Amino acid sequence: MTDLLLYYCRAPDNQLTIKGSLISVLVFTDDVEYMKSINIIGLDVRLYFVNSKEILWEVVSYESAQHSVKYTRRVDSEPQTDQRVDFYGLSLTVGYMEAPPYLSYSDGTFTGIQGEIFEMMKRGMNFTYRAIPSIDGNYGAMVNGGVENKRKTSKFNGLIGMLERSEIDIAVTDLSLTFSRSQVADFGGNIILQPTYCLIARPGNELQFFAYINTFNRNIWILVVVSAFALLLTIIIFSLITHFSDFKSKFLATRGWERCLLALSFALNCMTAKENFLLDYSRYTKAWKIIMFTFILLGYFTVEVFNAELTSNLTSKTIRLPINQMEDILETDHLLGLQDGSFFVTSLEFSSDANFQRLWNEKVKGQKYGLVSWNDEHMLLEAIKEKYVLVGYGEVALAFIGKYPCQVAKLAVEPMHPTQLGFYLPKGSPLVKYFRKQLQSIHEAGLVDTTEKNVLRTTQMNRKECTDESPKLGFQNTIFMFFCIGSGVILSILILILEMGHKYLI
Repeated sequence: MTDLLLYYCRAPDNQLTIKGSLISVLVFTDDVEYMKSINIIGLDVRLYFVNSKEILWEVVSYESAQHSVKYTRRVDSEPQTDQRVDFYGLSLTVGYMEAPPYLSYSDGTFTGIQGEIFEMMKRGMNFTYRAIPSIDGNYGAMVNGGVENKRKTSKFNGLIGMLERSEIDIAVTDLSLTFSRSQVADFGGNIILQPTYCLIARPGNELQFFAYINTFNRNIWILVVVSAFALLLTIIIFSLITHFSDFKSKFLATRGWERCLLALSFALNCMTAKENFLLDYSRYTKAWKIIMFTFILLGYFTVEVFNAELTSNLTSKTIRLPINQMEDILETDHLLGLQDGSFFVTSLEFSSDANFQRLWNEKVKGQKYGLVSWNDEHMLLEAIKEKYVLVGYGEVALAFIGKYPCQVAKLAVEPMHPTQLGFYLPKGSPLVKYFRKQLQSIHEAGLVDTTEKNVLRTTQMNRKECTDESPKLGFQNTIFMFFCIGSGVILSILILILEMGHKYLI
């Protein structure tokens, strides 16, 4: 049993102010108004009084940023554990940020998953509210140097910063529970879980000028060229020391640089051949057979593999990137776009992990679309086109994909586990326990699950699916072929003009 310390004193006639925490005050009086005038500063302070009829009463007070309510209730010998929370019309200042389908605000009422839950709590707990939007359009991320507003400074921006500076009583939107936020504000209880997605441009829409070359990586191309060059030198040597009736006669009748072109033409003819043909020759049969077979083999495998990979590369409608975790983005030419003011900004910018610091400094900080607003769809689409991996959250990200299914897709990798979504209140607010209790009752009644299913059913009906799954090639994939054809035509015309001019001069 813990020690109990009691103080006895005569209550003053004027207004009484009590400062402290975890204390209870008992006054013997019949003056209810006097009891309501007592000012209490501190946490978990209970105020009781006993009237002349020896009935125990409690003075209950609720305070918000702009309003306060006090009332008395009789304390029974056996307290009711399931007693409903009643704020007696307390007016709350609510900070919000619209994020359909989680939260929308119109005509003085919140809608969406969390909006409808909040309206249930308003009716159940008997309070009113005044809604004001996020001061800077952000959720709440830690900022170097802090944020100052009305001579008060907070570590965070957005709604969390407004809670820090005591500008609002509760933040209502799809706010995730994070350790950094919980240091400056209290979480009012989990409503739903929200996954995090990585979004990227859907393959097949971008202009692939080097699509024919990108089929093989650089090392494979180097090996193919070196092998072909070595075989070409071998053919040149063989042609000088053997009797090759057709090829050698042409070879010896040409000049030096033309001999190389003739040998190269012969080599390419061998490499692109799919059938084992041999020209007329009279000596060193075995050597010629082996070298030509080698050339044909090299060409056959190169062409066949190239054709297969090219077909797959040009017609593929799936994302094939070496990204299995967030750190893998460092090894690609993609950049990273984060929602401005989101918890992921804090996680990267102030992380002690070396890879996360590199991600922030190399892929986010100072980049054109390193910090984006998910309310600006044009900005998001531009970022997608410029090879950004966008980090999006829950139904907001899925709704964006559903609106542009042929332009946006999501990677299989999820940057983190699903996070808890809920309301935030000021740090140490006495209202936190009441909101948690009311939210628990709503959960137990099954109202959260029902609300979520009803809202998401409507949202999912509005999503589209990409029907452009045809394997036919588009211009964006074959532009290199047309470029080569055009270049060849232009080059041949130029050479014709030069030859005609040279002949005319002669």
